[in-house]
Amino acid sequence: MSTQLLDKVRYWSEHQCFDSETREHAKRMLQENNQKEIEECFKNVLEFGTGGLRGPMGIGTNRMNRYTVMQATEGLARVIEAQGSGTKNGNSYSGVVIGYDSRNQSKQFAEAAAEVLCAHKIQVFLFSEIAPTPLVSCELIRRSAQAAVIITASHNPPSDNGYKVYWSHGGQIIPPVDEAIIQEVKKISRIEEIPYMELSEAKKTGLLQYIGEEADQYYIDLVAPMALGSKDANKKLGVIYSPFHGTGGRMVPKLLELRNFERLKTVSEQMVPNGDFPTLPSPNPEDPKAFGLALEKANDDDDMILTNDPDADRLGVMVRGKNRDWQWLNGNLIGVLLLDQMLSSLQKTGGLPPNGVLVTTIVTSPLMSKVARFYGLEVIQTLTGFKWIRDAALRAEQSGNNLFSVWKKAMVTSAETTLEIKTESGQPWPLRNSELRLRLRKKPLLINLT
Repeated sequence: MSTQLLDKVRYWSEHQCFDSETREHAKRMLQENNQKEIEECFKNVLEFGTGGLRGPMGIGTNRMNRYTVMQATEGLARVIEAQGSGTKNGNSYSGVVIGYDSRNQSKQFAEAAAEVLCAHKIQVFLFSEIAPTPLVSCELIRRSAQAAVIITASHNPPSDNGYKVYWSHGGQIIPPVDEAIIQEVKKISRIEEIPYMELSEAKKTGLLQYIGEEADQYYIDLVAPMALGSKDANKKLGVIYSPFHGTGGRMVPKLLELRNFERLKTVSEQMVPNGDFPTLPSPNPEDPKAFGLALEKANDDDDMILTNDPDADRLGVMVRGKNRDWQWLNGNLIGVLLLDQMLSSLQKTGGLPPNGVLVTTIVTSPLMSKVARFYGLEVIQTLTGFKWIRDAALRAEQSGNNLFSVWKKAMVTSAETTLEIKTESGQPWPLRNSELRLRLRKKPLLINLT
């Protein structure tokens, strides 16, 4: 091992800026001369990429931990200061919203980010409990904040965590903001250079405010009117829901109950937030194997299973097929059917927007664009990633278009529309898909149900 690498480990084992547990772990690495672990944890730096950080948790420069989170947040704070917002020199920052999911260490990482931002005199709005990513993004816009930090690794394994940055428009950062943060992070060579303020002190000074259940109610009031189906018809559908030990349990059951889904039942074991995801092979709703426990709970009269990943920005669906067998739906099929349901409902009521636009990505099924054009919408295609969708949507709105929808992956409100496709049509989903193909009047595109 190189002297430079060993010096890096010694720094983590000796400097008082690191907590005692971290120092002891680094000392053991040196004493045991554990070359493999040392190289994995310290040889490289966990890079702040275009969306933030993501990787395994542990000590060292190449792991998600309190100190790499502080480093990323210091870069963010410097960029916010450089843009002229803040309480320095008499100015007033609009603030940063911080949310986190149910993963191990997520709350601690969120608090570390808050400590650094408050040390820069940046107002912080910190969720007091775990929160779905769409809720955090909504709160960012509601508070007219400059940015949001979300601690999550989406559907990754339990050993991972991540750090995502959202900007004032409500979407993830894109150039030049992400590039500016990356450059600032690279300038930080020593952890002790990073200022931080104890949260107790930040609360006394008013720099730290906690976000409670008022955010939930605002979100519910915002999205509930978006539902298009009949509340009476919803009573008939047997639905099973699981948040996969994550944040979706905070919001989704409330929304569905408001829409009269009286036969809703939850997978109780998976309603409990747990960063180990003990009942799952993977907390990924795009993996049919993750539906195992929900399938065990299903009775003959249950019609549909809905699941979310830990930060509730992905929706998984299983439905009864023509012969009442369970079928898993891939993301593209969910998106196509949701889009057709919404557009056909608006067409019936005369609510299709003039100059309507659908924003999608280069990896989305081409049938999405076909459906949108069938209803007279313009289609804007962008790069993969919701941050690019959000950017394209903003530009479309600024050009005078009526943004109807964006699509990359289904979020919390998609669960409701998914259910209402079934209650309104009364058909198994594969038949609904066949009906859609016929209405498009052209050669159908094959969609694989499994």
